[in-house]
Amino acid sequence: MNRLFAAIALATALSACANPLAINPADAERDAREALAGGDNHLVGVCGFSCAAPGATPLDEERLGVQMIENTSGYIRLFGEAEYNDRAREYAVRYDRVIWAPHD
Repeated sequence: MNRLFAAIALATALSACANPLAINPADAERDAREALAGGDNHLVGVCGFSCAAPGATPLDEERLGVQMIENTSGYIRLFGEAEYNDRAREYAVRYDRVIWAPHD
């Protein structure tokens, strides 16, 4: 019976993990161009110590808006979260670079 509970606990923990492959930084530029084509010029941000779009000022965030990538955090609890956060940040940097280009 203890093995069953251990297996359930492990399966629950693994299913709650941030999947690093769920975010692909290579898709960021394409996603940003599609957003711009649809009239959407929001920035993408991540959470760490605080939540923000990488490299954006508060004025940028207010002017363009920011959509945070879900499940990013500075508090790493589960397997895969650090890599997920790294990939999310890289995605946000690449995405936001495309969004900023017409505003420079």
